[in-house]
Amino acid sequence: MLYEIIRESKLAEPKVSAIVPVYNVINYIDETIESLLNQTLKDIEIILVDDGSSDGSFEKIMDYGDRFDNICVAKEPNAGPGMARNNGLSIAKGKYISFVDSDDILPERALEIMYEAAEKEQVGVVTGISVSFNSNRSWFIGGHYNKGVFKSGRKTLIQNPEMLYTLGPCNKLYLREVVQDIRFPDSIKVAEDHPFVIEAYLKAKSIYTVDEIIYNYRAREDEGDISLSQIVTSNPYVSFKDIIASIKLSDALLKEYVTNPVALQKIRVDYHDRIIATDIWPAYKGILLNGDAETQIKMFDAFRALIDSMDFHLFNNLGVFQRLLTFETINRYTFIKEKARPSYLRALRLAYEKLDPGSLNKLLSSDYPKEVRAGEKAAKRNSVKPIYNRLVARKLKSTISTGFEKVVVKNWKKLVGLSRNFYARRIAFPFYK
Repeated sequence: MLYEIIRESKLAEPKVSAIVPVYNVINYIDETIESLLNQTLKDIEIILVDDGSSDGSFEKIMDYGDRFDNICVAKEPNAGPGMARNNGLSIAKGKYISFVDSDDILPERALEIMYEAAEKEQVGVVTGISVSFNSNRSWFIGGHYNKGVFKSGRKTLIQNPEMLYTLGPCNKLYLREVVQDIRFPDSIKVAEDHPFVIEAYLKAKSIYTVDEIIYNYRAREDEGDISLSQIVTSNPYVSFKDIIASIKLSDALLKEYVTNPVALQKIRVDYHDRIIATDIWPAYKGILLNGDAETQIKMFDAFRALIDSMDFHLFNNLGVFQRLLTFETINRYTFIKEKARPSYLRALRLAYEKLDPGSLNKLLSSDYPKEVRAGEKAAKRNSVKPIYNRLVARKLKSTISTGFEKVVVKNWKKLVGLSRNFYARRIAFPFYK
């Protein structure tokens, strides 16, 4: 992708090059740039790459470029943040690289803390604590906190698979030697950062996490002004197909870099579990509940291809994927459009063919064993009738239970009320009198 450098930075040998993709962020870009200009670490090169903005953002960053010698301004046709970061990498002169989204904010000591850790520990990647914020409050990121991502110290991706829960490029400092030949894929815009960060982790070998807040992610509150990270809920199919493409790229990298077969099996399971639970599931549910028939068909066909690409060991260690394909979907089966149901059945058949007895027993130990059995029968018979029968039986049971509640329980309450009135009139009142 062609780009043009409009203003060059005058720093010859910066310690850090901070790369900022800029696209229609006129309401936020001042805060982001000011947070970089106010860093306590000196000799920072700020690279602002405009990605075809149309709201005045380009003019805004040009003004900063005219006023500050350490700012570089580049411009490209609209191609997404991945390409903007790639172009920024081509321009960067710093010993270390940092990525900053154009609506986020860095605490003033963030780059100094990470730079000092990188120099002291001699590692390829430094990470730290990230928080989300809006106009009212800030909070720790649940996935990071729950998985132990914040735990400080020296790590590797193989020994610390919790690092798979921080695959965003921005809350990190990279040694330029590690990432100078890595690029973000230009064919996808959602989860395009996963292959980049995974390869950086694997090439760096050693990662160090500092026990400090080094990044503030903005949670945009205006529904009409969503960030790319919020596209999953607003346009789930765009997310879904990009995430599937990202999985294929990342899985290939794991196979390339991890030579120990036992370690490879484990990290592949950890990676797929994380992606399916946190990325695929929200997009999948959005398509399932709101997608049209054609979109649902594409999704189920993509799932079938994904299952087909998995070996038996991988598939049978992905409990979250198995639950999603079986009872999670069967419980929502009525949302599947008539035309898309054969596509779901084909994916379901392949899933049950790959299930080993242990995985099937785990599914049967869930809260929905009858739904799991219905799916199994449907797969064996190549017919959706067992699923229909299960849903009808469940609905009938619910209707009978509701009718019992309304008729029997209601009448029982009346009887109790009458008995109390009888007791009051015939026994309690005369006795009191």
